Order: sequence, then C-alpha cells, then structure tokens
Amino acid sequence: MGAVITKANPGSYAAQLRAMHRDRARIFVDAWRWRLPVTSEGLEIDQYDTDDAIYLIDFDETCDHLASLRLLPTMRPHLMTDLFPDLCADGPIVGDDVWEICRLCTSPELPPDQQRPMRNRLARAMLEFGFLFDIRRFVGVTNLQYLSRMLAFGWDCMPLGLPQDMDGVPVGAFVVDNSPASIAAFRARAGTRFPALR
Repeated sequence: MGAVITKANPGSYAAQLRAMHRDRARIFVDAWRWRLPVTSEGLEIDQYDTDDAIYLIDFDETCDHLASLRLLPTMRPHLMTDLFPDLCADGPIVGDDVWEICRLCTSPELPPDQQRPMRNRLARAMLEFGFLFDIRRFVGVTNLQYLSRMLAFGWDCMPLGLPQDMDGVPVGAFVVDNSPASIAAFRARAGTRFPALR
C-alpha cells in the first residue's frame, strides 16, 4: 500500500492526492458521466473531501496514482445518509465502527489485466486498516455491475436493499463485515500471507 493519508499528513502526499483527484475526474466525470464538481485544474473534489476523510492510495515510484479509495466515518456527513438513504431497506447503517467506502478507482493508464488485482490489493488494505482501527463494517454504493462483483469477492458482503435507477444507472448499497477471515481470503487470492498495508 502506498499511503494512508489523513488530516495529519496531506502535505507529505500533495502530488499523490492531486493525481488521485485528477484520475477521479477522468473516470467518474469523463468516462462515467457522473455530474460531479471539477475544478479549473481538472480535479474532482466534492463536499466530502474534508478533514474527516481518510484516503488509501497506491502509487508508483514517480508518485503517480495507481489506485485509491476514500473512507468516511458514518457519524459525520457521508454519501449514504445524505444522498442514498432510499437504497437501504432498513435505513443507512451508522456507528463509530462503521465507515463508508467511496470513490474507489484505478488509474485509466493501468493495463486491463492489472485493474482487478490492483482493486483487490486496495480492498485488502482497506480491511487491514479497518481491523487495526476497530472498523467492523464498511458500507457503500456502487453501480450494479460492480455490486455483483463485490458480492462475489469472497468476503462477507451483503446488499442493503434492492438496486434502484439513479440517472439511468442501476445502483445498489452494500455492507461488508470486516473480519480476519475476509483478510485471509484476500491474501490467499493474492497468493501471499503478507499485508498490503505497510
């Protein structure tokens, strides 16, 4: 894992954060056509990119972005409660030990055969981070294509309700229960017993 970036250390990773926001614009706005704010410098930055956010970023030796995700505490403003509560049949799950996954992306420059292994590595790092800091569940929203993949990832993942159409795209909410078994499953898939988060 390249870095865990919090409000305590953004200055040490300014280049990596900038590259991440650039790729978020290229993927979510340019390719997926999401209606999201983009700065004049071509960076996708929204109202949830605050001091509450924690970023897991993998990057190469030139500090260019390879893959990343954003984690938000559910006891603070986050997407699920603010924008997608109707996707949860019993209402959004919140708590001190529940965090939201969002803006997971891989660089469009990565070859297709490296995209999935990089996402798996990022997911493994997320679970390890959660285990270290007593995060017991992760929640999120994704399109139906990725939701199907997430449910088949080999971890303890469940839908929170029926998928719904959002701006012509079917999306669904999910919850992942964090556990040593899930971490072990991802390490086995990667063919290693060593952590992704270092």
